[in-house]
Amino acid sequence: MKHWFVLSGGPATGKTTMLTMLAKRGYAVVSETARAHIEAELAHGRSLERIQSDPRAFQTEVLCRQEDAERAAPPGVVIFDRGIPDIRAYYRFHGIPEDPALTEAIHHASYERVFLLDPLPMTTDHARVESRAEQLEICHLIHEVYDELPFPTTHIPVLPMEERCALIQSFLPPPTHAEDIL
Repeated sequence: MKHWFVLSGGPATGKTTMLTMLAKRGYAVVSETARAHIEAELAHGRSLERIQSDPRAFQTEVLCRQEDAERAAPPGVVIFDRGIPDIRAYYRFHGIPEDPALTEAIHHASYERVFLLDPLPMTTDHARVESRAEQLEICHLIHEVYDELPFPTTHIPVLPMEERCALIQSFLPPPTHAEDIL
């Protein structure tokens, strides 16, 4: 039986840190597919500007990767760094009309609970280039999208990392896997 959970929120909300901490506690986790796509393209010599120059194409690739990751997920408790509905928020952020493939994927998505993490102070890196204003707008859009859907959500405020992780873990069943899924 699958017990899928999602860590969501805008950029720099601590999702990856929480995912790493939960993996160390024995949970099966799936890393963020958008970041994996960016890193793969950078490794092929493409610039970030080129990778993100067509937001629709970028989000379409993220959707394909997310669907692949979900198909490959083992049975039992799995925690994803972002869910399929996050892509809808990015469509809205970029002003892209939603396409039927995304609508269909969201319709078939199945998550036991979505944890919406509040934003931390904004930091940028090779894949995260949003401004603080963009970070907050994306956070708002992600909350808006999940509020429109039937998945139970839990708000995760800014707390010390151990407390944040303990709060998330209090909603999770015991882990069934210990490996990280990339």
